Amino acid sequence: MSKKLLLPALIILTMLGACVSQKEPQDIWVARVGDTPVTLAEFRDRVAYSPFSPNMKAETIAQTVLQALIAEKMLSACETCVTDTSIAPFVERRRKEAVIETFWRRQIADSITITDKALWQLYLRKNRQRDVTMLRAASREEARQLAGVWQSRPELLRHRMIRDTLRYSGEWPVLEDTVFNAPLKQLTGPIRVGGVYMLFRVEQEWPRYILSRSDFEQRKHSLAKTLRRIRMEQHFEAYLRRVHKNPPYTLNKEVFKRMTRYLENKLGAVSGAKLRRQMERLNAGDVPQFNQTVLTFEKGPAWKVRDFVKELAVSPYPLSRENPGAFRHSLMLAARRLADDEMMYRDAVARGYDKDRYVSRQTAMWRDAYRALSVRAHLPADSLRRQAWIDSLEKRYPVQINTAVLDTVTLTPTRMMVMKKHFPGQTIVPPLLSAPN
Repeated sequence: MSKKLLLPALIILTMLGACVSQKEPQDIWVARVGDTPVTLAEFRDRVAYSPFSPNMKAETIAQTVLQALIAEKMLSACETCVTDTSIAPFVERRRKEAVIETFWRRQIADSITITDKALWQLYLRKNRQRDVTMLRAASREEARQLAGVWQSRPELLRHRMIRDTLRYSGEWPVLEDTVFNAPLKQLTGPIRVGGVYMLFRVEQEWPRYILSRSDFEQRKHSLAKTLRRIRMEQHFEAYLRRVHKNPPYTLNKEVFKRMTRYLENKLGAVSGAKLRRQMERLNAGDVPQFNQTVLTFEKGPAWKVRDFVKELAVSPYPLSRENPGAFRHSLMLAARRLADDEMMYRDAVARGYDKDRYVSRQTAMWRDAYRALSVRAHLPADSLRRQAWIDSLEKRYPVQINTAVLDTVTLTPTRMMVMKKHFPGQTIVPPLLSAPN
């Protein structure tokens, strides 16, 4: 497993300040549509993380969101309008994401504390920048051989050396901590960074800015985000060492290569929803190699190619269709991310995190949103028939408004659609059924 691929991606909802509160009682509701509640927790989240004009008042936003949620719940409640099988893969994917987010929060992020002293130390580190000469090697043994040549006849390696100015960013803690603690003019390494081994020598160092307490206070928020990211990566590394004595998963490279060639030929130049539908058709067919094992996990059942393609079809990880090389690279990246997700999901389920309130709340919210969108897509085209159908729904699912809660609830809209960090393109809450003006 490539930890350097996994770790930077694993800054999930926790970096957004625990966007979804865990403190709301499950039974508090602001409205009911038939037997379906619009919970206070969902109402707050949809108000907070839906896009609206900066000039729109909070009261107007609340009214717009409430109306949209009532319409969503009403469409979703129509049992005869949509089959859950059509949306089930997407709902399951969102449920798994919520389980992974819960794992990340409860296993990693909740144990992190940030102090002023730690922030000041980071402030000092980020003030430094160094002029560094670097040399890459494919293996530790090659790195050791290159180190000997560098020390005895460095002119032989000048064509391979890279010289750059590095600033302490916190993006690569292992590399940066080593580089910024290394003595000047001394060959250091090798250290492993991703799939390569690095040798380096620090040529010189100089400060970036003048240190001051007032400057520190201005940078404090940004420093806290960086430090939290560093700490989470360190905690996750420690978790992997403690829990997974062996690699969490193994990829069968030969099967993966054959699968890649097959998909490259069969998927053509399609993208987006067409690409997903094409993968679903391939998965439903009788393709012998789809029954071959491509991923073996340390814990739990292995994935056959069919399992992998099924997960890929609803994943947020895009496949590039620019050229064959880009497609192969994006497929490998998606495979690693899906394997990382599955490893964390299985660890989370083993700890019972799939029973967390956040998971059930997220799953219900996304199921209702997907069902409503599916129903809306099949509404009668004729305006009179459509209105008559909507009127019949309103009679079947009467609406109740809990004014006692609405009159006292505090709302803080960001007026933005907030994206998740780990799952590219995925939003914290579904888009509202009716777009705001």
